[in-house]
Amino acid sequence: MLLEDVQNCLRIALTTTIVEEYGLFAASSQRMPPSERAFAAQLAFRLRHIFEDHWDVDVDYNSWPTPGERRTRSRVLEIPSTADLMIHRRASAGRENNLLLLALKMHDTPNLEHEMQHLSGLRSAYEYQHAVVLNLHVAYAATLGRPPAVLLPTWLWIGAETDNSDVYAEHEALEVCRRGNQRHSPSTRPNQFTQNGAELQSETPSTTPATSSGRRVEILPQLHARYGDWVRWDIASVALVQLEDAVLLEVTSAPFTQLDDEVVEQDDMAVLGDNSADGRYLKPTDPIELNVAKFLKLDDLSIIMVTNLIEEEAAQAIADSELTEEEYLDRIANSI
Repeated sequence: MLLEDVQNCLRIALTTTIVEEYGLFAASSQRMPPSERAFAAQLAFRLRHIFEDHWDVDVDYNSWPTPGERRTRSRVLEIPSTADLMIHRRASAGRENNLLLLALKMHDTPNLEHEMQHLSGLRSAYEYQHAVVLNLHVAYAATLGRPPAVLLPTWLWIGAETDNSDVYAEHEALEVCRRGNQRHSPSTRPNQFTQNGAELQSETPSTTPATSSGRRVEILPQLHARYGDWVRWDIASVALVQLEDAVLLEVTSAPFTQLDDEVVEQDDMAVLGDNSADGRYLKPTDPIELNVAKFLKLDDLSIIMVTNLIEEEAAQAIADSELTEEEYLDRIANSI
C-alpha cells in the first residue's frame, strides 16, 4: 500500500479520534495528557472502520517471533516486542501481511531518538511496509470557553524520504480541537460556522487568567512532565504572557533565603524564528492557547538555545545526545 494512501487513512482516523474523544484530554487532571495506550485504543477503533476486513488493527499486539526474528531483536538495542499500534494480518508473516507500525507520543522526550531507533529495528525485523512516530504535542492552556488542550500533531515516517512534518497546519489543528471541545461540552454552542466546518466560534468569550502584564498561562507542570528533574531546581514558575504586541516567557526563580526576593525574568518569544509572514513564530494576534502549544512543540535543542530552563549539565547532555535522564540523575547522585 502506498505511503500516501496510508497517511490519508491515518489522518482521517486521527481527526475523528481527536474530535470524538477530546474528553480524554479535557478530563485529564493536573494538565497531564492521557496515556498513549488509552489514545491508541481509540485510534485503532477508527482505523478498523477505514480498513474494514482487509487488515487487522491491534494495540500492543504481542506477535510470536520466529527464531530469526528473536536473533535480530537481540542485536538491535533490545528493541521492544511491540509498537503502540499496528496494522497487519494476524498469524501471517512477510511484508505483504504487515502494513504499519505506529509509535505514539504525547509530547517530545529527550529519549525520542533512541525510541525511533527501536521502531526502525522493529520494522526491519518484522518486515513492515511502513513505520511512523506520531507525536501529538499535547499542550494545556487555562482559557475559559476555549479548548483546554491543544494538539499540534507531527509524524516522522521511518525510512521515508520525508522529514518530521505537521499532520495539519497549526490553525487547522486548533480548529479540530475546538470542534472536539464543542462536542465534549454540550452547553457550548457555536454562533458562527461555515459549511465545511472550517470555522467555529464559542459563545463564551476567551477569559484567560490575566495579570497586570496581560494574559498568562502557567506551563511549568508541562515542562516537568517532559524533562523531569532536568528542569532547573530553583525555578518556581514558568508562564507564557501574551500582550498586545509581544509574547513573553516569564520565569520566576525562588529566593535562596528568606531575605532574598523572587527573581522574575521576561524574554520576548515572538522572534524565535521566521515561521510566519511577519517573521514571528509566536504571534500576539494568535490565540494564547495556540502560542502555548507552539512553544511546547519546540524541540529540545531550541528550548535550550532560547531559554534558561534546563540544568546546565543536562542541557549539554541533550545537545550532545550523550545521556539519558536516568544516567544524568545517576551522575548527580554519585557526585553528592
